[in-house]
Amino acid sequence: MHWNNGLHQFLQIKHGAKISAESLTTNFISNVTYFKRYGLNIYGLTGTLGSIKAQELLNNTYNVDCVTIPPFRQKQYIELTAIITNNEDDWYTQIVESSINKLINGRGVLVITKYIKEVDEIKNRLITFGYDRSKIKIYRTETDSKIIEEELKPGEIIIATNIAGRGTDIRAEKIEINGGLHVCVTFLPPNERVEQQNVGRTSRTGNKGTGQFILFEKRENNFNELKEIGNMQEENGIAKAKKEIERVTIKDCIFAEFCKLLDEIDNGTDDEKNNAHIKIKIRAVEDRFGIWLKIEEINMIEKTKQEILDEFEKFKQQILDDKKQNKLIKNPYFYVLTGNKLLNEKKHKQAIDEYTKAIEMDKNFQANAYYNRGYAKLAEYGCNTKKYKQEIDGAINDFKQAKEIIEEFELMLNIIQKASDSEALSEQVRHKLALFGTQKNTIDMAIGTGSINKEIEELENYKKRKDIPAETKETIDKQIKMIKEIKEIGIIGKAKKLERNLEIEFLDIEKSLPEDEDFKLYKDEIQEYKNNGFRGNFKIKEIKPIDWSSVVGVALLGIAQIVAGGALAVFTLGAGSSFAMDLISEGVGDLIIAVKDGIINRDFSWASYGIQKAISLTVSIVCAGLGAIKDAAKTAVAGVKQAATIVTGTAKTVVTTTVKAGWKLAAKAMGTSLAKGVAKELVTQLVDYGVNKALMPCIEEEVMKRIEVPIQNALIANPIVEKM
Repeated sequence: MHWNNGLHQFLQIKHGAKISAESLTTNFISNVTYFKRYGLNIYGLTGTLGSIKAQELLNNTYNVDCVTIPPFRQKQYIELTAIITNNEDDWYTQIVESSINKLINGRGVLVITKYIKEVDEIKNRLITFGYDRSKIKIYRTETDSKIIEEELKPGEIIIATNIAGRGTDIRAEKIEINGGLHVCVTFLPPNERVEQQNVGRTSRTGNKGTGQFILFEKRENNFNELKEIGNMQEENGIAKAKKEIERVTIKDCIFAEFCKLLDEIDNGTDDEKNNAHIKIKIRAVEDRFGIWLKIEEINMIEKTKQEILDEFEKFKQQILDDKKQNKLIKNPYFYVLTGNKLLNEKKHKQAIDEYTKAIEMDKNFQANAYYNRGYAKLAEYGCNTKKYKQEIDGAINDFKQAKEIIEEFELMLNIIQKASDSEALSEQVRHKLALFGTQKNTIDMAIGTGSINKEIEELENYKKRKDIPAETKETIDKQIKMIKEIKEIGIIGKAKKLERNLEIEFLDIEKSLPEDEDFKLYKDEIQEYKNNGFRGNFKIKEIKPIDWSSVVGVALLGIAQIVAGGALAVFTLGAGSSFAMDLISEGVGDLIIAVKDGIINRDFSWASYGIQKAISLTVSIVCAGLGAIKDAAKTAVAGVKQAATIVTGTAKTVVTTTVKAGWKLAAKAMGTSLAKGVAKELVTQLVDYGVNKALMPCIEEEVMKRIEVPIQNALIANPIVEKM
C-alpha cells in the first residue's frame, strides 16, 4: 500500500527504507470504471474472494455472479491451534520456539509479521537462541524480493512483512517430504481475504502444509471472539468501500471532463502540438489539476456529484482565463524546465527570462533556477567580460544564491540521516549529498570559496614539518599561490581581473561524479535531481590571448630540429641516423606543441617546455650513446669533405644517390614522428569524450598503422625531396 499526503515518506524513514518522492495523481481511471467498460463481458478469477459480504459488494458493483470452482487437487492443509499471549516477550518466545520446532524436523517456515521492527526482533532472537544465521532469510521490503526466488531448503526460515503474504509463490519441493511449508501469522488479518492470502502461501497445488496464528492481544484470549471482532471490522470496511466506490466514480467523471479541457487548450496546429514548450504548459495544467483534485477529495465526502462538477467548471474557467493571459504555469519547476529546454537550444537570453520567473515565484527553494541562470549568463555574456561586467556579476550572485540554498538542503538531509541507522536510507542520503557536492565544487571553482585562510594555514603548517623534502615544499608554495590567485576569487574573478573572456562547457551529471564512484548506483537519485530541474554541471576556462611570439618561437625551433635531423642523417651517411631521428621526432613534437598548447589551449609555458626539452634531449643523448655521437660527428666531417671533393669532380652521381638515401631516411623518420603525434593527440581527445582508457593503446596502434606509411610516401614523393 502507498499512503498519501507525505505519510508514506515518514513511514519509509521510520522503517529505514529509501525515501520516494511524493507525487500527484493527474492521469487515472479507477478499477471500477475500467471494469465497467466491459459491460456484461467480464470474468474475474481469484483464489481469495473473501467473505459473503465482500462477494455481495462485487455482485452489486459490477452486476456479476460468483461461482465456486473446486480445486483439481485436494488441499492438504492443517491449521494448528492458535496461540494468544498477553505479554510481548512471551509472544516473541512462542514464535521462536514454534518455528524452531518445525525447522529441526527438516521443514521450512514462513513467519509473516505486521512491522519491519518485528522482523528484526524475531531474527535477533533466533540468533540468540543459537540458530544458524545462514538459514535465516529476511524479506522486509520489495528490495528483498530475490529471497523468495530461491528454493526453500530444509531448516530454512523466511521472516517477512505482510508483503510476502500476497501472491508469493515459495518453492518448497525439497521440504515436501518432511511435511511442507509451515506458515506462522503473527497478527490478526483485517479481513478474511487477507487471511486466506497469508495461509495460502502453503499447501499450494495439493502439497502438504500447516499454518498457525500466534497473536499478542492484551485483552482477549479467545481466538473465535477475536475473529468475530474482525468480521465486524470487515463489515465496517465494506461499508467504507461502498462510499469509496462512489467517490472514485465521481473522480473518474471529473477526469473525463478534464481531458476535454486539455483538448481545448491543445487545439493548435500539429507543429504547435509537438512544440516542447507547449507540452510543458500542458504538464503545468495537469499539475494544477492534481492539486485542485487533492483539495476537492476532502469535499467529495459531503458534496454531491453535481456540486463537485460545478466546482470543476470554476477551475476550468480559471485555466482558460490564464491561457489567454499566458499565465498557465503556477509551479516554478515548469519555468525551470522551460529554461532548460531553451538552454539546450542555445537560446540563452530566453532561458534567463524563464529562470527569473521561477525565482520570482519562489526564491527560497529554487537552487537549480539560480544555478542554471548563472550558467546561461556565462554562456551568453562570457565572450566579452569587459563589456558585460554587470551580467557577469549577476552570474556570480546567482551561483552564491544557489550555494546557500544547497547548503540548506544538505542540512535537512543530514537531519534525516541522523534520524535513522538504516543502511539503505544512509546510502540514498550519501548519494544525494555527493550530487550536491558536485554542484558546490563547480560553484567554488567558478566564483571561489570566499574564505581560504584555514586552507592556507593547514598547508603552511604541513610545510613546516622537518620530514618534508624541498621539492614538496616548492609544490606546497605553488599550491598556496594557486589558492590565493584562483580559489579565493574563482576562475570568473581571475578572468575579470585580467580582462579575459570566458568559455563555459556543459558536463553531464554522470561525468561530474568522482572517478571511483559507479554512477549506475546513483540512478534513482540522478533521476530525482533531473526531475527537479538539475541539468548537470559545467567547466569554465578563461580564454587567454594567443602568445604569437611563443608560438612562432617554438615552431621555428621545431623546424630547426627537423632540418638538423635531416642534415645529420644525410651527412653522416646513416651513422647518426638514431640521433637524427630523435631530433626529427622532437621537431615534429614542437610543431604539435606550437599548435595545441600555443593556439588551441593557449597555455604554453616556456618554463615547462624547457624542462621537458632538457629531459627529452638528455634521454636521446644517453640512449644514442656518446660514442655513437662522436662517430657520427667524424663521419659528418668526412662526409662534408668528400662531398666538397666530389661536387668539384666527376662522381656527382654517387653523391646524389647517397644524399637522396639520407633524405629518404629523414622523410621516413618525419613520417613516423608525425604519425605518432597525430595518434597521441587523437587518443587524448578520445579520453576527453569518455572512451574507455583500456582501449587507448589499441586505438593508437591502429591509427599509427593507417597513417604512418601514407605520410612517409607523401614526404618522399615531395618534389623538393626528389630534387635533392
